[in-house]
Amino acid sequence: MNWIEDLCKQFGIKVKLINLKNAGGTANVFSREIILNKKFIKINNPDKYTLHIVCHEICHILGFDNNKYINYYTKAYQSAPLNNVKHIRKIALKAERYTDKMARKMVKSAYPDMVYYSIYPKKWFYDNWLNKYFPINKRESK
Repeated sequence: MNWIEDLCKQFGIKVKLINLKNAGGTANVFSREIILNKKFIKINNPDKYTLHIVCHEICHILGFDNNKYINYYTKAYQSAPLNNVKHIRKIALKAERYTDKMARKMVKSAYPDMVYYSIYPKKWFYDNWLNKYFPINKRESK
């Protein structure tokens, strides 16, 4: 994985490549490990998508290290009553946007000419994450 492992090593983060469903990557803030979808990752030549995924997942761990959106990472919000779904969705979106903002800065510092690819607040995040795990029913949205 060369450049990916080298980058992660700078932050004390481990890397795994596996097949993931509906995600380019995920981060485990407790084991300090990012898991990358080998279908999307270009190991030999970082493109904007690979850089986005790698830096985004690293920034989840760095955010946790800096006490940003701790309840998002500990998943304490997931035990909230279902009538708090809108609040849960708001926490998730804020945490992801913060992480994406930090990842954008990371990419820009290493590759100033590369355009950063972001999925927030685009439709993908709602369709594949928020609406899947925290759907809003019609009664609640009124």
